[in-house]
Amino acid sequence: MLVNLISHTAPTVPARALLSFLGLLNHLGDLIPLGRLHTRPIQWYLKCFYRPHVDLLYKKIPLRPAFFQCLQFWKNQESLLVGSPLHPPQVQASVYTDASQSGWGAQLNNQTAAGVWSPPDSELHSNIREMMAMINGLQNFQEHVSQKVVMFVSDNLTAVSHVQKQGGTHSWTLYSKTLQLFQLAERLGVTLR
Repeated sequence: MLVNLISHTAPTVPARALLSFLGLLNHLGDLIPLGRLHTRPIQWYLKCFYRPHVDLLYKKIPLRPAFFQCLQFWKNQESLLVGSPLHPPQVQASVYTDASQSGWGAQLNNQTAAGVWSPPDSELHSNIREMMAMINGLQNFQEHVSQKVVMFVSDNLTAVSHVQKQGGTHSWTLYSKTLQLFQLAERLGVTLR
C-alpha cells in the first residue's frame, strides 16, 4: 500500500522522502478520480515545514497527526481501484458563472440564479468569490445536473484552473472552496470538467 512508504513510527522524515512520496501521488493523480484533490493536503502540510529554495532536501519534517489525516483517502483501497476513463466523458451540461464585488450569477440553459454577497464575502478576493459562485450555481441547479458531466464556464482563469487541476497550493482559502465544490459535486454524482 502507498501509505506504508511513510512509517507511522518515525517522528520525522527527510523532506526528500516526502517529496518523493508526493511525486508518486502526483503521478497517480491523473489515474485515480479526484487523486489530485486529495494530494493537495499533503502538499499543504509539507509547505508548512519546507521551503524548496531555502531548505535542504535533508531537512527533517515532523510527522504529526495532521499528516496522517491527509492520508485517509490514499488508505482507502476502494478509492485507489476505481480508475479514470481513457477518454474524458462528454459534457452534458454547461454552467456559466460570474462574480462581482456585489454579487454572483449562474446560468444553465435558460435558467438563472443570482445572489448578493454579505459584506464580509464582498471583501474576499475575486478568485474566491468566483469559486463561491460556482458552488452556488451547482447548489441552485442540482436537480438539473445530478448524475451528469458538468462544465463550468467562467472568465476567471484562476478559478477555472483550480477546477481543472483539482485545487492548488497558493491560497488555502481558494483550495478550501475548491474542495467544497468537489465535495458537493461528489454528493450529487456530478463529474466536473
